[in-house]
Amino acid sequence: EAAAAEYEALETLRAVLALPALPRRIECFDISTIQGRETVASVVVCEDGRMRRGEYRKYRIRGLGLGTGGLGKTRALSLEAGGLGKRRTLESRAGALPAPSPQPPAPVHDDYAAMHEVVGRRYRKLLEEGGPFPDLVVIDGGKGQLSAAYAALEELGLANLVAVGLAKK
Repeated sequence: EAAAAEYEALETLRAVLALPALPRRIECFDISTIQGRETVASVVVCEDGRMRRGEYRKYRIRGLGLGTGGLGKTRALSLEAGGLGKRRTLESRAGALPAPSPQPPAPVHDDYAAMHEVVGRRYRKLLEEGGPFPDLVVIDGGKGQLSAAYAALEELGLANLVAVGLAKK
């Protein structure tokens, strides 16, 4: 009975997203900020309709806080922020760093750069290990977070992976 319900849920998901096959392995990404100071990410994994707690991962976001945006590219990427019509530019690591100051810089909380970083780190490691790769990548966020995640996948040669974003609307 439980197996039938799990299959039915995966089949519904396949149909709604017009996927060519059942999404047997799904990986979901979320970015959080702890007490306004530290940005972290989490990845949860679902396989054949069952959560795989042993495969969950947490990441500390490394590339933020230096004014670099954490993209690691030599160009800037401009993305819309949450559909509010505001634009935010994610600067490259190749950009000039600010002059050293006596106090450490305040952390920069940029969900787009954080999503780009964690997706890149996750799938770079899976490439090194030979998988397993998901049939579906779910990004907690709208167009901006999804675009940042997809850019990371493209940079790794994994543009063939299917990624969807979950937005509040």
